[in-house]
Amino acid sequence: MYLWQIRHIPNCPQSLLKRAIFLAAFLASFVTGYPTTPCVYGQAVDAAKTPLEPAKNESAALEFLGQVRQELQKHQTVRADIVQNVSIAEQQFKVKGQYVSSGNPTSGMKLMLTYSVVPDQGARGEMLEVCDGKELWTMLTLPDSKRVTHRDVLQIQKAAAAANSRNLSESALSLELGLGGLTALLASLERTMDFDAMKQEEIEGQSRTIIQGRWKKEVIQRFPKEKEDLLPAFVPDLVRVYVNAENLFPTRILYLKRQSEKKTLKPLLSLEFQNVELNEPVSDDLFVFEIPKDVIPEDITKIYLDRLAPPATPPAAKK
Repeated sequence: MYLWQIRHIPNCPQSLLKRAIFLAAFLASFVTGYPTTPCVYGQAVDAAKTPLEPAKNESAALEFLGQVRQELQKHQTVRADIVQNVSIAEQQFKVKGQYVSSGNPTSGMKLMLTYSVVPDQGARGEMLEVCDGKELWTMLTLPDSKRVTHRDVLQIQKAAAAANSRNLSESALSLELGLGGLTALLASLERTMDFDAMKQEEIEGQSRTIIQGRWKKEVIQRFPKEKEDLLPAFVPDLVRVYVNAENLFPTRILYLKRQSEKKTLKPLLSLEFQNVELNEPVSDDLFVFEIPKDVIPEDITKIYLDRLAPPATPPAAKK
């Protein structure tokens, strides 16, 4: 589910919880698709106040993002703790979890993602997603219900390849967000945003590179506009990617929202990675999903296949 396709955030805590989980899953954009210290969100606020100067070479930031994505694909395994702080209108919530990947999108990626959503008010919820490279299982656990869905990865990838051959890049992108992990998130940013600002900085003795992107014109035209020609409250205006200069791992992704009255930027979502382990042994047991005995899984493969299918040819008019 795209963040900018969500029309509103319901007031019902239970509905909000469901939205929060799916929203978090998209923005982390891992298996579906998406650290904690008390100062994480405060750092995000401070970062939003600091503008980035345009890059001297307009293509430098985009080229750097491509290098980061390519470097990610070289890692045999990635393991990290994650935390998202989300602020949309009056709704605030935090998402904690863990991300583990093995392999890459080309050779077949195995993924495991856990999420625990903690709203400021209302019920909590959890999500587990597991992919062994062939099947993707998602389990959403709410206080009064549990749902398990299944996707046939190989069928969907085959349909995505056919869609690409018809230049249906947006459909293919939707699939990558569903199956490609962190690498796919960076790829989607490359395709939908123009990266035109870049800077280096030192934080606690560590060097990092920050690049900033904004929506491409053809993308932003699809968004509904609100008063003062602003994008809806749930749609970010900018994204900043923070990259460890030593290993080119993207340690932080910050989505920013323009404030109409103050002419400033406010963090919409801050996604951070902590305790990152690269190329360390990972047990295949992590990518095995066991169906709970009290739940009947729902196969949603056809939904994705239908999205990627070519449009039906209208019948020829009778003469």
